[in-house]
Amino acid sequence: MSTPQDCLQSTDVKKNYRAMQICALGNEAILRAKDEEELLHSLCRVTVQEGGHKFAYVGYVGDDAGEMVELQGVFGENDSFLENIRLSWGSDEWGRGVTGMAISTGKISLIKDLLQDKRAERWKEDARRYGFGSSIGLPLFEDGRVFGALTIVSADVDGFDEQEVQLLERLAVNLGYGIQALRSKAIYQEAEKKTREREEFFNTVLESIPEGIVVCESNGVITYANRRMVEIATPVEDELLGSKCVEMFGEDNRQIMIHQKKDRAKGVISKYDLEVDPKTFAIHAIPLTGEDGRFVGSVGVVSDITEMKRMQEKATKLASVVENSGDLIGLADTKGMTTYLNPFGRKLLGIEPESSLEGVHVSQLTPRDGCEPMRSQVLADGQWRGEFELLHQGTGEPVYVEMHAFVIRDEHTGEPIALANISRDNRERLEVERDHTRLLTVLEESPNMVSTANLEGGDVYINRFGRKLLGIDLDADLTGLSIFDFVPEDRRENAKQQIYTTLFEEGVWRKEFPLCHYGTGEPIPFEMHAFLITDPKTGEPMYIANVARDLREQKGSEEERKRLQADLLQVQKMESIGQLVGGMAHDFNNILSVVMTNAGMLKYSMQVEDERLKFVRQILSSADRGAEMIRRLMTFSRKQPMKLETFDLCEYIEKLVPFIARLVGERVEIETHLKTCPNFIRADRLHIEQILMNLATNARDAMPNGGKLILSTETVAHQQFPGGIMECGLVGCDCVRVSVQDTGCGMDDAVIEKAFDPFFTTKEVGKGTGLGLSTVYGLVQQNDAKILFESQPGEGTTARICFPAAPVPEHETREKQEASTGLSHGSETILLVEDEEEVRETGRTVLESLGYTVHEAYDGVDAVEKLQSLHDKIDLVILDVVMPRMSGKEVFDRVRELNPGMKVLFTSGYTADIVDLDNLPDSGVAFVAKPMSVDQLLLAVRGVLDN
Repeated sequence: MSTPQDCLQSTDVKKNYRAMQICALGNEAILRAKDEEELLHSLCRVTVQEGGHKFAYVGYVGDDAGEMVELQGVFGENDSFLENIRLSWGSDEWGRGVTGMAISTGKISLIKDLLQDKRAERWKEDARRYGFGSSIGLPLFEDGRVFGALTIVSADVDGFDEQEVQLLERLAVNLGYGIQALRSKAIYQEAEKKTREREEFFNTVLESIPEGIVVCESNGVITYANRRMVEIATPVEDELLGSKCVEMFGEDNRQIMIHQKKDRAKGVISKYDLEVDPKTFAIHAIPLTGEDGRFVGSVGVVSDITEMKRMQEKATKLASVVENSGDLIGLADTKGMTTYLNPFGRKLLGIEPESSLEGVHVSQLTPRDGCEPMRSQVLADGQWRGEFELLHQGTGEPVYVEMHAFVIRDEHTGEPIALANISRDNRERLEVERDHTRLLTVLEESPNMVSTANLEGGDVYINRFGRKLLGIDLDADLTGLSIFDFVPEDRRENAKQQIYTTLFEEGVWRKEFPLCHYGTGEPIPFEMHAFLITDPKTGEPMYIANVARDLREQKGSEEERKRLQADLLQVQKMESIGQLVGGMAHDFNNILSVVMTNAGMLKYSMQVEDERLKFVRQILSSADRGAEMIRRLMTFSRKQPMKLETFDLCEYIEKLVPFIARLVGERVEIETHLKTCPNFIRADRLHIEQILMNLATNARDAMPNGGKLILSTETVAHQQFPGGIMECGLVGCDCVRVSVQDTGCGMDDAVIEKAFDPFFTTKEVGKGTGLGLSTVYGLVQQNDAKILFESQPGEGTTARICFPAAPVPEHETREKQEASTGLSHGSETILLVEDEEEVRETGRTVLESLGYTVHEAYDGVDAVEKLQSLHDKIDLVILDVVMPRMSGKEVFDRVRELNPGMKVLFTSGYTADIVDLDNLPDSGVAFVAKPMSVDQLLLAVRGVLDN
C-alpha cells in the first residue's frame, strides 16, 4: 500500500518529467522555428499542451515610455481574460504580477498561491473565476538586458517546484538566445534583401533609362551595354560585348570616334553627334581614370535625337506657316501686353512690318472695352471663341473677325505663361450669311414642301409650308426622325429602293407619291421632284433634296378621298382576315397530319381483302379533301407554299367551269373551246384556279346586263415565231395559251396600262379594292407565265395567259400506286423535334414501327440540349420550323456548329415561316409540307438519308 510520502514523490516525478518534456520540446521548437512569431507560438503551445498548464505567453518591453508590456505567442484555454487587462513592468498595480516583476527585477518571479499571495491581489477574482492556482515569470535577456518575460499560469497551487523552476529557467535562457538568433538572422536577411534590391534598382535604372549606356576599356573594347544601347547598336547583344566602340556606328563615323577618343585620353569630355541613316545620335563620352590618374576607359551616354531634330525642323516649318498664314496670329503675355503679331495680322490691322510692338497692350487694338473681360475669361476657362471687333490702326475703322483665343501653359507646372489668338477676317463670311438668310427665307416661304435629308434619310429639314402640310409644329425638333417615317409603312422599303436606284443612276426622281400626315396618318398625294446635292469639290453625293407639290385639290373632292380611305380600310380588313385564316389553317395542318399518318399506318396494316380497308380509304380521301381546302384557305391568306405539278390544263379548266358558272351568274353564258390534245403545264393548281376566278369576276363586272364568257386553250409551237420569241415574251419553248374573253364594255389604252397597278380600279366606291388584277399578275409571274390584255372600248376584253408547255407525264392509277407502294424500313437514329405533342407522338410511333430509333424534343432549346449529348449518334434531325423559345432555323445553325454534315428534314404548314430556309445548302437538307401522309413522310426521310 502506497504512503503519502510515496504519492508526494510520485507527483514530484511527474512534475519533473513534465518540466523536462517542456524543455525538450521547447528547445526543439527553438531550433526548428523559422521566425520569431512561430517560435513564441510553438513554445507557449508546448508549455500548455505538454505541461498541462492553463496558459502561457511571452511579454515584451514596449517601445513607448509608458512601461507597458506587449503580449506575444499567447496560448491556452483561458487566454481570453488577457483581452481586458493591461500589463506593465512599472511600479503600479499592473506591474506587481509575475510578468512585470520578472522584467523589472531581471529575476524569476513566482506566486505559489494566486488566491492568498498579496502580490496577486489585482488578479485574485480572475484566479478564482478561471481556476488559476499559481504563476511564474521567467526573464528573457539580450546582451545582459531584460527585454521580456516568459509567463506560465498553472491550475495547481504551488504548481512549480524548485527543480521544475530550474528547468524552466534554463528554457527561458535558451528562448532568449533563440530570439536573438532569429532577430540577427532577420536583420541579416533584411540587409541582404536591401543590398539585392539596391543592385536590382541600379540595374533597372540603367536598363530603363531612354539613353544608351556603354562602358569601354582604354583599347575601346565594350564591357557593358544596357538594353537601349543594344537596340541602338548594329550588332546583337552577344556580339556587342567584346566588340570595339568604333564598330557600332558604321565605317562613315570611324574617324570621328577615333579623334574623340584621343581627346578623352587627355581627360576631355567628348560631346558630338553621329549621323546613322536615317537616325541621328548625340554622344556624351566621359573619360575614366585609375587610381594612378591614368586613362583606363570611357562611359558613353548615347541619345537618339532623331525626333528632336525632326521637331526642330517641324518648328521651323510651323514658324513659316505662322508667318505666311492667311489668318491673324498673335501672342501676348498674361497681363495683355502684345509680344508677337504675324505679317497678315499686321497688314489686317494697318501696322507696319518693322514697327515694334513693345509696350502695346491688346486693348489698344480694339475700339471697345470688351478686351479685358475676354482676357479674364480666357485665363479662367482656358479658351474663348466668338466674333470680335478689332481696330485698324491706320484708318480707325472696325475690323470684324472670328476669334479663337486660348492659354499657353508651362508644360511642367501647367501655369499660364502666354495668351494666343487666331483670328479670321469675318467680313466675307458675314456676306455669305446674309446670302444664306435670303435663300432660307425663300425656302421657308415657298408654297411647296421643300425638304432635305442625308443619304440614310436622317438629318431631316422640312420648310414651314411642308411642316403645315404634314401636321408638324413649326418649332418641333426633327432629330431622330427619318424622311421615310412620313412614307406609308407598307411602301417604305419599296420607296427606298425606287428612290435610291433612280437617284444614283439618273440623278433625279420624279413621281406622284403619298406622304402621311404626322398627326392623323392620313395619306397626302404629292408630285415629287427629288434630286441629289453633291460636294462641289469631289462631286460625291451628300444630301437628298425634294420639292413636293400637294395634289389633293388636283385629285378631286372629299368623296374621292373617302373612297381611297375606304379602299385602304378594305385592304387592311382583308389582310387581317388573311392572317386569321392563315393561323387557323396552320393548326388544322397539324391535326390533319395526325389523322393522315395514323390512317395511313392503319391502311398498311390491313390485308387487301379486308372489308374495313374501304373505311380507311374514305378517311384518307376526306383528309385529302380537307388538306385541299386548307391549301385554298392558305392561298387566300398568302401563306400557302407553291405546289408545282404537271397536269393537263384543259382537263383542269373543265372541272372549274361549274364553279366559274356559279360565280358569274345566270346572265352570263359560258362558252368553252378546249383543245382535246394534251395541254400539259407545270404550275400550281390553286394559283391557276385563283387566276381564272379573278378574271371571270372582272369579266362579270364588265357585263352588268349579261353577256358571254369564252374560255379557250391552244398549244403554240415556238418555231412559228422568228427567233423563237413568242408574242407574249416567252423564249425558246412551246406554250399552252389560255384565253378568257368577255363581251363587256372593254378598256382603252390608258386603263390597260394601269390595269395591273395595285389599288387601281374603274369601279365605283365600295365595288372593288383594285387588287384583283395585281394579284393575277403576281400569280402569273410566280408560275413563269406571261399575261396580255387585248381590248377596245365597247368591244369587250380578252386576257391571254401563256404557260411554258411541259412534257407529258406517265400516269398510273391510284389503285396501282397503292398496290405497288411499300413502306420503307430503316435502322438509323432520328431526332424528332416538334412542339405539337400529338404530331410528335404519331411521328415517333410510325418511325419506330419501321425500325428507326427515335429521340424526341419538344422545342428548339430541348433539341439543342439533346444534340449536345447525342450529335455523334444522330443520323437525321426532323425539325419543325416554327417552335417556341427557339425557331427551327436557329436550331439548324446550332446543329451545323455541332456536326456540319448532319442531315436535316424541315417540316412546316406554310412558307411564310420558312423564308429563311431559301439560302440553306442543298446537301443534306430537305423540306416536306404539312399535312403529310405516311408515304410522304417516309419518302422524305429515306430521300434525305440516302442522298
